[in-house]
Amino acid sequence: MWCLRWDPGSLPGGGYQTPLKTQYRPRKLRSALYTGGPVDPFTLVVVGGLAVLVLVFWLLGRYYPGSGLEQLGLKSARELVERREELEAEDLDQMLRAHNARKRARGEPEVSAEKIEARIVAERAEHRRRRHG
Repeated sequence: MWCLRWDPGSLPGGGYQTPLKTQYRPRKLRSALYTGGPVDPFTLVVVGGLAVLVLVFWLLGRYYPGSGLEQLGLKSARELVERREELEAEDLDQMLRAHNARKRARGEPEVSAEKIEARIVAERAEHRRRRHG
């Protein structure tokens, strides 16, 4: 015989009946550690497959010649900095040649890189002197 009761513990096992005529029985809490029987074979296959996949990728990265950056056509940070410095030196050389070409056309003496560096150092020292006192 079916009876609708709302009070907990009215059914055997401490459960009660819901308004939808279903029974609810509280489950016993399981321990945090798995203490059951043998592991499901599917679980073993999945975990073993993942372990093998990780091992294969690790070995591939460890023993494959070259770097991954080369394979993707990328450059390391060191190579980028070196290339940038080469380009800046080339740009400065081009600007100095163009500057000297204009000076030659006007009949003025040419300027060397050392003279420009000395002028910059002197201007910075003058700027510091003015700023600090």
